[in-house]
Amino acid sequence: MEDHKSNKRNGHQLTDCYDPVSKTLDIRSDGMYPSNTLSNLCSNGFRLDGVVCSSMEGFLQSLKQQDRDKQRQVCSMKGGNAKKQSTTSWQTDQVVWWRGQAIDRQGKKYQQLLRRAFKALFEQNERFRTALMSTRGITLTHSCGEKDTHMTILTEQEFCKILTEMRDSFNKQNNGMGTITKSIKNIKFKYIGTWLLDQFQQPGWFGNLVVSRRSWGAFSIYSHSYRSNGMPKVTYSTRKSAQRAAESMAKKHEVPFAVYKCLFCEGWHVSKIGDHKALSEKSSKEMEDVLASLKTMDRHDGTNLDIKRALDTNIPDIHPAYGGLRGRTLSSSRQLYAWKTLVEAGLKQVIELRADYKSDLYKDLCEKSGVAYFRFPVAINMIEEMAELFPELCEKIDRGNFYIACAMGLHRTDIALCLYWVFYAADKGIAPPRLHGYLKADGRGPEKILRMLNAFYRFKTEKEGQKPIPEDVFKERKEVIIELNRTLQPVSEQANPTDSPQTPSQHGQGTN
Repeated sequence: MEDHKSNKRNGHQLTDCYDPVSKTLDIRSDGMYPSNTLSNLCSNGFRLDGVVCSSMEGFLQSLKQQDRDKQRQVCSMKGGNAKKQSTTSWQTDQVVWWRGQAIDRQGKKYQQLLRRAFKALFEQNERFRTALMSTRGITLTHSCGEKDTHMTILTEQEFCKILTEMRDSFNKQNNGMGTITKSIKNIKFKYIGTWLLDQFQQPGWFGNLVVSRRSWGAFSIYSHSYRSNGMPKVTYSTRKSAQRAAESMAKKHEVPFAVYKCLFCEGWHVSKIGDHKALSEKSSKEMEDVLASLKTMDRHDGTNLDIKRALDTNIPDIHPAYGGLRGRTLSSSRQLYAWKTLVEAGLKQVIELRADYKSDLYKDLCEKSGVAYFRFPVAINMIEEMAELFPELCEKIDRGNFYIACAMGLHRTDIALCLYWVFYAADKGIAPPRLHGYLKADGRGPEKILRMLNAFYRFKTEKEGQKPIPEDVFKERKEVIIELNRTLQPVSEQANPTDSPQTPSQHGQGTN
C-alpha cells in the first residue's frame, strides 16, 4: 500500500502545499500529506448507492457515462486511470448521469449528489476523514482546478466549499450540544453499574466523583472515541490488560495514566491524568531542594562543558550535540536529580523548544542557578517568531555549553538542529546533526522536518524579498536530512553509543 505521508513518490519529491503565512493548503495529487490524501486522484475508496468507488475521481468521471455498466467500470478505477476516461461530450447539453438517471449539471439535484458522494467518502474512509480534520483552521484551495461549471464536473469553488463545510460541520457536532446529543444516543446504560463499582475501588474516588468530578467525563462520547476523527480509542478486553498498558505508557511518557470502564462498549480504555497544579507544587518543592544543594557544589572551572560527566547522569535520550547536549526536558521532576551535576559540569545555557510550555518554574530554576534560559518555540504556526529568534538560536548553539530539549528531547529537537544546520551551520562547513527522533528505522519519516524547513524557507523569502539560501543548495541539504533519516539506526543499536565528531561529508554525525 502506498504511503501517503511519505515525502516522495516513485523517487520524486512531493511539494509542500501548506503556506504558514496565509494558513492555506493547496490540494494537489503531488503535494505532501494531507494535500495529496485530499486529492480526488487519491485511492480513497467508498460506496454510494450500492456502487463501489475506488476513488472520488472514479466517481466524478463516471458521471459522464450514460451506460450503467461502463459507469460502474469507471467508478471502480483508481484516480489516474479514471482520469483517462474523461470526455467532453456532456458539455454540449450539460447533462450528466447517475445510475441511469439524467441530471442537470447546473441544477440543485447535481449539487445534492456531489454532497452525498463526499459525505459517503468522509464517513466510510478513515484516511480521508483524518486528513481533512487535520486541516482545522486552514483555508483549503485547489489552484489547478477549473473555475467554469460548464467546463468541468467539479470546480475549485465547489470542491473546496464542500470539504470546508463538511469539516466544519463535523467539528461543530463534536462540541457543545452536539456532543451531549451524541453521547446520550450511544451510551450503554447497562455498563454504568460496572463503571461505578470500579470508581469506588479507586484511590481518591470521592474527589474524582464529587470534588474535581473528573470521573464523570466517562459519560462523554469522547471517552470512547477520538474527537479528531470519530474513531474508537484503543480498547482492552479486561481491566488487567488495560492496567498493564497504562503502566507501560506511564513509564515511556513519564506522566500518569489511568484505566476506566467504557460506557459505550464492553471494554476498557486508558487515559492520561494528572492534577497540573499539584504537580507544579511538587516540582517547586523539589526545585528548592536542588537550589539549596547548589550552594555547596564544585562548579566545573573549564571553558567547555564536561560532556562525559553530563552523559553519566543517564538522562533519557541524552546525547552530545554541537558542543552542548540534547535530551529529555530538565523541567520534569524526574530529571531534577541531574540538575546539580549538569551545573557543576559547566552548563551555561538552556534552550527550551516547547511552544506549549507555560510554567515559569523551569525558567526560575535556570535563573537562580546562574544558567541562561532561552525559548525557541518549534511549531508550524509560530514560524514568524521562530524566524525572528533564529539568529539568537544560532549564536547560543555556537557558544556551546547548552542543553537543548523539547518534552522528550527527540522530534522538535531534531527539527531545531536541522534548522540550525540547513540555514546557518552548513555554510560554515559544520556537519549535519545526528537525528535521534525522526528515524526510518523507528517508523518515522522526515516529512515533519521537511515541512518545517519548507515553511521557514518560504517565510524568510517572502519577508526579506530574497531566498535565504539558493534553491538548489536548499534541496541538496534537504536530501542530506532525508538520507540521514533513511540510513541512521537508533543509538542503542550501534556499537558506539556516542555522537563523536565527524567531517561534513560523514552525514550521519554532527560536530560536537
